[in-house]
Amino acid sequence: MSLCDQPPELLDVIASYLPFPSDLLSLALANKLMYGIVVPEHLSEFHHVCCDARRRKLWKSLSDHPGSARILSLEVLPEAPSVQRSIPQSLNASSDEELQGDCGPDCGELLAAAIAAMPRLRRFSFQQSTFTRTHNMKPVFDALRRRSTLREVEITFHDRHPGRQSFERFSAPLWEFSNLTRLSITVTRYPDVNTPRPFLEKMFAMLSTCPRLKDMRIASEMLGPHADISAFLSDKLWPNLRRLVVEGDLTFHAPEKLSSFLLRHPKLEILSLPQSYQLPLIPSLRCLELFAPGAAETVNATHLPHLEYFATADVDAPMQTNVDEILDILRALPALRGVTVAFGTPSGVKKLARTLPRLQRLTFAASPWNQNRLIDRPPQNYLPSPECLAILSSFPCLTHLDTSIFIKQDEHTETVLDDLCRTLAAAPKLEYVGVDFVRAQERFHRPKWFIVLRDADEGYAGRREIRDLRELELHDWEGVSRIIGISWVV
Repeated sequence: MSLCDQPPELLDVIASYLPFPSDLLSLALANKLMYGIVVPEHLSEFHHVCCDARRRKLWKSLSDHPGSARILSLEVLPEAPSVQRSIPQSLNASSDEELQGDCGPDCGELLAAAIAAMPRLRRFSFQQSTFTRTHNMKPVFDALRRRSTLREVEITFHDRHPGRQSFERFSAPLWEFSNLTRLSITVTRYPDVNTPRPFLEKMFAMLSTCPRLKDMRIASEMLGPHADISAFLSDKLWPNLRRLVVEGDLTFHAPEKLSSFLLRHPKLEILSLPQSYQLPLIPSLRCLELFAPGAAETVNATHLPHLEYFATADVDAPMQTNVDEILDILRALPALRGVTVAFGTPSGVKKLARTLPRLQRLTFAASPWNQNRLIDRPPQNYLPSPECLAILSSFPCLTHLDTSIFIKQDEHTETVLDDLCRTLAAAPKLEYVGVDFVRAQERFHRPKWFIVLRDADEGYAGRREIRDLRELELHDWEGVSRIIGISWVV
């Protein structure tokens, strides 16, 4: 049966799984039928909306605009240089003057009305800091609760004032999403109670009502004692769970319960834990992140037969006397294709190149040229020595290199960056290079990725910045992006 013989509803679903405009355009050019489905629906400027909650004019326009019916993804985030704003140009309904003030009491109602006009909404991302009054969020969650199409939710809560307990004020509707396949919750709270059990109980009670979960991330910064979640996992089962990320001050005081939980989820492919634990046999695991001290020594290669990516910063600093031990562990992983490491000496990087010459992805959590990345003086360029550059250029299979190189933005930036990319292009298969940039008098860096361009003879022909980081080709690494040094990829 040809593509043209398929019902339009099925073709529409197929198109919804193509995230990149280039792929959608190729599908649209297949025939007239696909063009009529893809162009108005999936290449629409209404496909994805990302902006600040204070854009009242936009919410008012969307509440009764026919284009709202095409919106699949809505991100309500504080607009900043690192946030790629996406607003339908045809509406022309938003002014940057709106962003000068606070989010008033009507923002929640206006946003809720806009969400009510989005019957196909599949993904919602939200940061509480966009609202000055947390009770304004209740209408938003009431509207989301009525969206049976909703599958992915990302929420960040900030309770920065002891005693306010803003999370409990509006959380009730949140615990009624039963069709989710992906959930990410981050909460920051002051230690007005020693153990945040009410929050944890609510969260895991809600998770129990989401049997379709495939991707779960829980991050907690309680600014107080670690919160034990062993008991909450003792009887939980999500048959299709593929990705589990636990971050912050959550811990497992009963490691045997964590081990039992992992054994009940044999389909797990991606795992990130905040501390070191002896892991049982996880046959499907492709990616593992363990940054805690002593983490590498807990890895048993026989329990991870298909592990492709291992992220760890477990290196003794500053002497790095355990590099050989970590390399022995990495060498024993038969399917390994990528690593994040904190090797801080050229000799350590040289040993890595010698031990794992077929690496495809390499991310530096710390590296020989940027050990003093955060400094209280005007930033300087932290570039590799010629010896380090030669080592980095010697990996024959490397496609992605997140350098952690620090470059300051001034009149010399373009020359420094071009020389760097030209040298790294000696690695024959290198396609993507990640670099950190910092402006003068600022301490905070902004990561950027570049495509290495080559001529017909495979020589260096320049570079191109990836402005929409969804372009970054993951090459069978979908879903791993949060733990391979490119956490800003959507």
